[in-house]
Amino acid sequence: MAWGSYKRSMFKNLKIGVKLILGFLVIIFLIGLLGIINYFGLSNIQEKADRIPPQQLAAHFSMVLTIETRFQEGALHTYMMERERGRSGTGIRADIDDSLENRYPEALNKLEELTTAEEGKLLFARTSSLYNSFEKAVKEIILLIEQDRIDEAHEQALKEVTPKGKESLQAQTDLILYHRTQLTNINAATQEAVENVTIVIFVITTLAILLGLGIAVFVSRNISNSVREARSVAVEIARGNMDVVVTPRSKDEIGELMQSLDKMRRSLKVVMEEYEKKSKK
Repeated sequence: MAWGSYKRSMFKNLKIGVKLILGFLVIIFLIGLLGIINYFGLSNIQEKADRIPPQQLAAHFSMVLTIETRFQEGALHTYMMERERGRSGTGIRADIDDSLENRYPEALNKLEELTTAEEGKLLFARTSSLYNSFEKAVKEIILLIEQDRIDEAHEQALKEVTPKGKESLQAQTDLILYHRTQLTNINAATQEAVENVTIVIFVITTLAILLGLGIAVFVSRNISNSVREARSVAVEIARGNMDVVVTPRSKDEIGELMQSLDKMRRSLKVVMEEYEKKSKK
């Protein structure tokens, strides 16, 4: 007997209640599997989603560094012009000092905390090194301005501050692009994880529904066919046909009913044969 036929025969011999329980157990297994996949899938999505805010902040603070560097370079030239015109430029000097001592270092420290990947750390180190050189040149220019050595400050600014500022800005731009790329990759990975989990959930849900319908159709058809056969046998017996063939096709409740009908048929046949013998006498 082929394995497929053996499995069908084995299933038919099970009690109807056992068939239904097995069907429900399979569906419960699929639902449990769906829950497990959903749990781990959502955990994976959450893990990726948790990385988005830090990357957004990293990209933000990278831009802050660029803004502050541009401000320092521009404010330095404004401060020179103010002093050259005989003005104190106290407000501009205070803004430059605040940027050098507070705003830029705060953004730099926060960015360092958010930069964890090796490539990001290398870019961060390069950015810090180039900015330190730029900052040193800016402070030297401020010192010259404070000493009223304006011409020398102009010359030094063109020679030191401008080229070092460009190098620092380029490094900061590279850092911004890096963090934006990381953010784009994380968003793409999160979206892909969501799509994968959605597909898996859809497939398993569809499978569970189809399997449930299949089990319901199979069991109901099995029961209805067996009941229809038992009814036909009962009708034949009621008509007096005691030679009707009764063949139990399973060992479930319907099969037991067919065996009872067959036993009743044989008993009635014996009774009728005895009655006919007595009638002939």
